[in-house]
Amino acid sequence: MRIYIIIFVFCLLMQSCGYRWESALTEDGEKVRNRVYKKLAVAEAKRNQSVFNYRDSTKPPPKYLGTITSDTIHNYTFIQFDSIRVYLYDKSSDFKEIFTSGLVSGQTLYSGNNLIATDTAKNKWDIWGWKGKTVFIGGFELLTNVKSKPTERRFKFYAESYPRQPPLLYVLGDDAYFLELTNDKATRKTDLHTFLKNANVTLLTLAWHEY
Repeated sequence: MRIYIIIFVFCLLMQSCGYRWESALTEDGEKVRNRVYKKLAVAEAKRNQSVFNYRDSTKPPPKYLGTITSDTIHNYTFIQFDSIRVYLYDKSSDFKEIFTSGLVSGQTLYSGNNLIATDTAKNKWDIWGWKGKTVFIGGFELLTNVKSKPTERRFKFYAESYPRQPPLLYVLGDDAYFLELTNDKATRKTDLHTFLKNANVTLLTLAWHEY
C-alpha cells in the first residue's frame, strides 16, 4: 500500500511542475535534456524571461540625435530617421514615443544594408512613394509575463528590414527583438509617457528569427 501512495504522490508532483523532460542530440552528437512545458503561455514566459536573465555584455545603442520626423500614410504611422523610415503596424503605434524620442531608431534596427546589391536594385523597392531603407515593426508589446524592477519596462517586438537584394537573398520572417528601458525615478505606477521622459535603453537585443 505504501508503494502505491509514493507513486501517486510522485505523479502529482510531476503534473504540478507543469513540464516534462525530453532528450535530444545536438549537431555534435551530444545528448542534452530540455524542459518541455505543457502550457504554451508558460513556455513563452520562460523563454522571454531567459532573454533578460542571460544577457550579453554588449553596450546598448546610444540615443539617436539625428533628424526625426513622424507622419501617417494610408492609416499607417511612420517615423523618419534621416535616411531610414520605420513603419509601425497594428497596435505598435501605441508605442510610437519610444521611437520619436530617439531611444530606438531605424539605424539601430536596420539589418538589410549588407544585402543591397546596387542602386538599380534598391530603386525597385517602393512603398507608397518611399524608395529608401525601411523597417517594418509589428507586435510591439509591454511584457507582463516577465519579472522586472519598478524602474524598468520590458518590451518585445518584431522587425523586418527592406530592401534586401538580390531577391534570392531574401530571408522570410521577422527578427524578434527584446527591449529594456530604465528610469531610476520611476515606480510601478508611472505611466509610459512620464516614464520615457527620463528613460535610457539598458538592453536591446535581437533574440531570434521567426519564419
